[in-house]
Amino acid sequence: MLGSVRVSGVKEGGKISGLLGGILRSVAKQPLQATTEETNGEPRAKCKYCKDHTYACDTSKHGTTSLKKHLLKCKGYPYRAQEKKQNMLAFLQPSGSGGLGPNLVPYTYNQEECRKALAEFVICDEQPFRVVEGHGFRKYNNRLEPRFPVPSRVTVARDCYKLFIEESKKLKAFLKKSFCDGDYLHVRCCAHILNLVVNDGLKDLHNSISAIRNAVRYVRSSPARLQRFKDLVQKEKIDCKALVCLDIMTRWNSTYLMLEHALKFQKVFDRMEDEDDGYNAYFRDDTHRLGPPMTFDWSNAYVFVQFLKVFYTITLRFSGSLYVTSNSCFHDIAHVHTMLQASVVHQDPLIGEMAKKMKLKYDKYWGKPENMNPLLVIGVVLDPRYKFGYVNNTFNDIYDNDPILCESMKMKVKDTLYLLYDKYSVGVVGEQSEHEEESGDSGAVNHPGDLPMPDFVTANPNPKGKWWSGRTKHPSDQKTDLDKYLETEAIDDAPSFDVLTWWRENATKYKVVSLIARDVLAMPVSTVASESAFSTGGRVLDVFRSSLSPKMTEALICTQNWLSPTEFNFNDRDFDQYEETDSIASDVSGESTVTEDVNMS
Repeated sequence: MLGSVRVSGVKEGGKISGLLGGILRSVAKQPLQATTEETNGEPRAKCKYCKDHTYACDTSKHGTTSLKKHLLKCKGYPYRAQEKKQNMLAFLQPSGSGGLGPNLVPYTYNQEECRKALAEFVICDEQPFRVVEGHGFRKYNNRLEPRFPVPSRVTVARDCYKLFIEESKKLKAFLKKSFCDGDYLHVRCCAHILNLVVNDGLKDLHNSISAIRNAVRYVRSSPARLQRFKDLVQKEKIDCKALVCLDIMTRWNSTYLMLEHALKFQKVFDRMEDEDDGYNAYFRDDTHRLGPPMTFDWSNAYVFVQFLKVFYTITLRFSGSLYVTSNSCFHDIAHVHTMLQASVVHQDPLIGEMAKKMKLKYDKYWGKPENMNPLLVIGVVLDPRYKFGYVNNTFNDIYDNDPILCESMKMKVKDTLYLLYDKYSVGVVGEQSEHEEESGDSGAVNHPGDLPMPDFVTANPNPKGKWWSGRTKHPSDQKTDLDKYLETEAIDDAPSFDVLTWWRENATKYKVVSLIARDVLAMPVSTVASESAFSTGGRVLDVFRSSLSPKMTEALICTQNWLSPTEFNFNDRDFDQYEETDSIASDVSGESTVTEDVNMS
């Protein structure tokens, strides 16, 4: 547990070494150093951290109490015991810092806090319980904090479930404070809905996509073929670092990326058909394999890319985590609707058929008022650049053929916003009334020498006081700050506009509405990262979690979601990592891995 013992200047088996060994066993192998120094013929031991004092180490005559006391107060001893109330200053790296440096904070060792942090590590990083029993983990812990005894995997599992119970109680207590009774709690993941919409349109993939996929599969099937492809890219003088990438069948965005990259190398594929015999034989040997891609296949691919690019961009915008998404979600929903409506009657039958299938799925989730959470629209109303004018105009465009449904959508959004205002204004109005009463009482100071006011003065107040008194008694005659906000003209749009900054600067002007904006604008419209938003397979349990009981699996997944940091930097997954990994391997080895693979083949 403690540092190793260093014995110098003493022969093995000597008197001093033997005596010191007995002392070390007595004081739990403390780091004392034997010395040849003797006083009156008695051996002495010296602390190797401070080296200021020597102590008698003959166990036949002296005990070890003085040695233990010295280690408790030795300033150079790193494991010196501290008082429970004493804090140490330490640089701690905050979790999910996002690039921020360490913070200097007071720190006190607490075994229970260490156990809780260990449970959070297992939950948040999806580690198996047996990770605490690994040799490397225990060695790392002994170096990091020798005083902390690493618990067993059973104890860690118990701590994880206790943490789940504690966090669930906190969440229930928090939700009980909500005045909406869960009416607007359910916000469907917009990225997932859009994913379902696109997948319905791509169920029957076109033969042109299959032909291009087979051509890409041929290039990526071996390093030698990839190298020949690179050589043709250089001959065609195509300036593009990214290579072609093969798509994943369960992710439509990977099909979009595959087509987008392949279109950049159309000339290279056409040249391969003329110069590469293996490329032609690849398609000729298998009659069921579509390809190689022809001119009309590339034309169809271009149409696919232009059509899917809109959905790809919107999905990435839905999945944002470092900026506000609730004030732009309705824009994208309306954009998808108008695009699908126009594509249904498109002259290209391929696009028209895709749009029909996608429109049916769109109407299932966003086509009716009862299926859409009104907070998604209120987020746009709380953007001072748009307000109700934009919302009403957009509803008129979307539901131009159904005026009843259009008015129903408008009324639902407006009623919800005013209902929220009534709920939020309760606390604010109460605080203002108390403040006015306090300020009124403080102004009415009775001096001992003052005479009482005559009856004719108190019975007939001046007109100004009467007007203010009536204005206070009839607050309904005043305009609320919500009415004032909606009646003011929408501000001009600017590239550098930040809706959060605007509300922070106008919070005193619109006190109640700013509170609504604070909560609505903080609402995410997607619950998944961008790389997970495109997957149709859902999240698959790994081998570790699939062997757990349903209760424990629920506890781990839920607690991981609750303990996750407030800021996540979600980056779209790179589907073509060959170039990056090849560069890393080349830097480390000093040679090109592609060249080695080609020579080996």
